[in-house]
Amino acid sequence: IGIWIGWLLSTVLIAPQLRARGFITVPDFFDHRFGDVGPFLRGFSAIFIAGIYLVYTTGQYVAGGLIFELVFGMNQLVAAALIAILVLAYTAVGGMQISMYSDLIQFALLGGGLVVATVVGLTTIGGLSTLNAAVLAIDPVLVSPINKPAQILGLTVAFSAGMAAA
Repeated sequence: IGIWIGWLLSTVLIAPQLRARGFITVPDFFDHRFGDVGPFLRGFSAIFIAGIYLVYTTGQYVAGGLIFELVFGMNQLVAAALIAILVLAYTAVGGMQISMYSDLIQFALLGGGLVVATVVGLTTIGGLSTLNAAVLAIDPVLVSPINKPAQILGLTVAFSAGMAAA
């Protein structure tokens, strides 16, 4: 829930104020607002943000390295390093615009893959009713409506964590 609140506050309160004053980033604002110490604050906040993103993206590089290891038999550390270098290179060359296009392509591939996997999976097992009956035989709670606050909280946290990772 925290990621949603932070994103909403940034979108509604902070970003419009920055844009209205001609700034794109918080470090830009710090540089302008705080005069003599502005360049220091700009640099410090940029390093801080880069550190946070390093922590944020490390898990994604490790996961990518694991996938390359499983699919191609490549060393996981080497694969993760290659993925990080590739992302750094195309971001340095193309900036945010190339990152946006990369995200669009990834979204299309993931969305298309999800649709194909769902159709193939349901076709293979005999349809949604067969799936529902098989899951019901394993544990009826798995196909019951969500009616417990703990389940709703768990799904909310899982969804928020997924959004944070995205």
